[in-house]
Amino acid sequence: MIGWNEFIYFASVAVISSVAASVLSLCGRRRPALLCGLTSSLVLLAFIACLWLTLDRPPLRTMGETRLWYSFFALVAGLFTYIRWRYKWILSFSTVLSAVFILINIAKPEIHDQSLMPALQSPWFIPHVTVYMFSYSFLGCAF
Repeated sequence: MIGWNEFIYFASVAVISSVAASVLSLCGRRRPALLCGLTSSLVLLAFIACLWLTLDRPPLRTMGETRLWYSFFALVAGLFTYIRWRYKWILSFSTVLSAVFILINIAKPEIHDQSLMPALQSPWFIPHVTVYMFSYSFLGCAF
C-alpha cells in the first residue's frame, strides 16, 4: 500500500510536470502545457486516492493531508483558469502555490501525524474542507 513514505516520488513527478507545464505555457505551446498540467494534477490525485485506500478514510484529518488537498486544488484551479481564460502566467503561479505546500509536506513529516482538533473531524468536515480548499485555490490564482 502507498503511504507518506512514497509521497516524495509522486510529489517529484507532480512538481516537475507542473514546472514543465508552466514553461510550455509561457512559450506559447498550449497543448503540451495542458498535457503536462493534467499529468501533474492526475499524479497528485492518484496519490490522494491511494492514501485514501491505505488509510480506509478520506485523507482530511491531519495538517499534512489538508495541505495535500490544497496542493492538488491549486494545480486544478490553475489548469482550469488556463483552459478557460488562456492566461499564460497562471500555471506558473499555481505551480509555486502548490510546490510550497508540497515542500512543506516533504520537509515536515511530523505534520502527517498532527491530528486536527476534534470539532474538525465531523462527517461534515470533508465536504466543507474540499469546497473551501478549492475556493482558496481559486482565490490564490485570482490574486
